[in-house]
Amino acid sequence: MSRTVLLCVDGGDFRVAQNLVASGGMPVTKRLLEQGSVVHMTTCADVMEPSVWGPILSGQPVGNVALVHFEEFDPATMG
Repeated sequence: MSRTVLLCVDGGDFRVAQNLVASGGMPVTKRLLEQGSVVHMTTCADVMEPSVWGPILSGQPVGNVALVHFEEFDPATMG
């Protein structure tokens, strides 16, 4: 049985991660990058509702996905 790991960094800058990987600061991420693939998604602020992420990440039609919990980070309250 094969395993799939999906690592999403919402709002992260891939250039920062690349620099950290290159400097040896993220060895596990380096191994994941060497063994997997990278997809860059670019959107404008507030273009996509949280409800679309389930189908995007799973590849399943909207009717086949049920999100149990989706938390949005609020920088103003740190919660």
